[in-house]
Amino acid sequence: MTVETTEATLQTQEITSQESNQQTEIVSNPDAVLAKNRELLGKTKKLKDELAEMQEWKRQQELADQERKGDLQGVIESLREENSKLKTEKGEVQKNYAFTTFSEQIKRAAAKEGCTNPDKLLKLMTAEQMKSVEVDDSFRVNGDDLTRLMDTLKEEHSDIGLFKRQNVNIHTVTGQAKVEDKTIANMSKEEIMAYARKNL
Repeated sequence: MTVETTEATLQTQEITSQESNQQTEIVSNPDAVLAKNRELLGKTKKLKDELAEMQEWKRQQELADQERKGDLQGVIESLREENSKLKTEKGEVQKNYAFTTFSEQIKRAAAKEGCTNPDKLLKLMTAEQMKSVEVDDSFRVNGDDLTRLMDTLKEEHSDIGLFKRQNVNIHTVTGQAKVEDKTIANMSKEEIMAYARKNL
């Protein structure tokens, strides 16, 4: 073996030894691993942001070069593509926001009606049921449609116990009906006398 090969082998063994020591440290200190992961994720995010910034700068420079060369059609096409992409992204964001807002309103209404698992109820809803609820420009659902939908869902899923049964409290009353309480100032002379006999 040559001296260079021996040195390379020793360096490889040293690096392998350092890596195994680091792996042992990682296993024995989970807080350090978590901190390192957060640090690396932060660096990765920063690098992605810088890359996106540089790509945008490069694109702007290319557009400026095309414009200087008189290739206005290329600039126009590039801007049209960017505009189309932005519209698509905006539409996706708006659609996701609308669905999330709609879902939360459905789940809140279901919970008020005694639904034990609103997330499951949402998954069991059909597309037609979702479309039956009118939503305004602010993504608020129509109250009447929501009430009608909840009644339908309660009836449809009554067999799987998704909604708690509402207990009806029945109070049996014996004797005289209770008359609303009056203050002494509002009582007649006979009522005051009856009240005094009863309570004194």
